[in-house]
Amino acid sequence: MESDSESPSERNEFRERGMKLAGGYLAFVAALLVAAIAKSNDYRLAWVVISLLAVSLPSLVALILIDFVVPVRQGRPTNAMRGLACGLGFSPSLAAIAVLVGHFSVIAAALFVLLTLYCRRRRKTEPFWPVLDGASDPPRAPLVRMR
Repeated sequence: MESDSESPSERNEFRERGMKLAGGYLAFVAALLVAAIAKSNDYRLAWVVISLLAVSLPSLVALILIDFVVPVRQGRPTNAMRGLACGLGFSPSLAAIAVLVGHFSVIAAALFVLLTLYCRRRRKTEPFWPVLDGASDPPRAPLVRMR
């Protein structure tokens, strides 16, 4: 939920920061896809990783494009298409990363999945990506100088 005291420039700053994160994650997923294709003979579930990453790339691109159209041109804070693009972009790519990590260490893959689910659950109470929620940053503790 957005606070009334939040200015439009602050909202734009939050949205731009979120889209920079999404763009960075998109570049990471694209690089991971290229690496998975290049080393596909080295591990047995490469086709699963490549398929999941290939499915998530168009949705991540759509998320970035929709994020410009919906809040900027239409003036709405959110819509269902952004949520769908987010879900179809992040879910398969996180599953692909878990499968890829699982090739090297099953324990690390299990921890990755558990921590991802923990962050997802925590996000419901403390939103950390205001672009998708339309919420402001959680309150920050004041800085304390150490002597």
